[in-house]
Amino acid sequence: MNALLAEILRTGTVQAPDGRTLPLQSHVLADEAEFLERVVREARPTTTLEVGLAMGCSALAIGEATRDVPGAHHIVIDPRQNAQPLWGGIGLHHLERAGFRARTTFLELPSHRALAQLENEGRRIQFAFIDGFHTFDYALVDFFLIDRLLDVGGLVAFDDADWPSVRRAVRYVATNRAYTVHAAMPPRRDRWSLARRGYEGARALAGGVLGAASRLPGVGRAVAGVFSPEWCGVDARLGLGGPCVVLRKTADDARRYDHHVDF
Repeated sequence: MNALLAEILRTGTVQAPDGRTLPLQSHVLADEAEFLERVVREARPTTTLEVGLAMGCSALAIGEATRDVPGAHHIVIDPRQNAQPLWGGIGLHHLERAGFRARTTFLELPSHRALAQLENEGRRIQFAFIDGFHTFDYALVDFFLIDRLLDVGGLVAFDDADWPSVRRAVRYVATNRAYTVHAAMPPRRDRWSLARRGYEGARALAGGVLGAASRLPGVGRAVAGVFSPEWCGVDARLGLGGPCVVLRKTADDARRYDHHVDF
């Protein structure tokens, strides 16, 4: 792990550009930082992209993973990076301290505008990390525009993929687009997660029964009409569940104009 990132996560504090020490907030945890770094290091992308810089923890993990990749470059998008008292330039300050700023392009724009601008410039990427506004529509729009930049074989990672809004966006991509699950973190083990895992364990059991029932002649449509994909075990079959899911692009989009798979 990057030395600065390790220090930030250990102390739970950050240093602002003006020297003040502030509490760390809105960041990936150590397990996700290590997961991200491992995935990116193995993929060895030349150009990476991130929606949502905040205090720069995920950017430090990505930068460390590509430190030895010739010509590696990172694009970060955050319309409020320099806003006070929100992030106050802390993410960019951390990239400077870690020695990654010179190979970083920063776009202080809403992600839909920045990503469209990158496409207009003909930019290509091999890895993207989506960690912006976490509603379903924003997450899906970020993915849609990133897909237009992403090379076949490239990876896109969704942060907070265990949030209902983001998970539904991930499920749409995995069921309707030419993407497969490349890697996924397991669910966390805090008390809330344990309670949720008990609930999801029961749901998975029900999903197995419903999934089997849906394959019986004349039953599948009835099951799909009554029970949601969550209760039909779709997420378990796709490999979703933890706080970060990475999908691999297997082909360019070639869907018919009326394509749709329930998700």
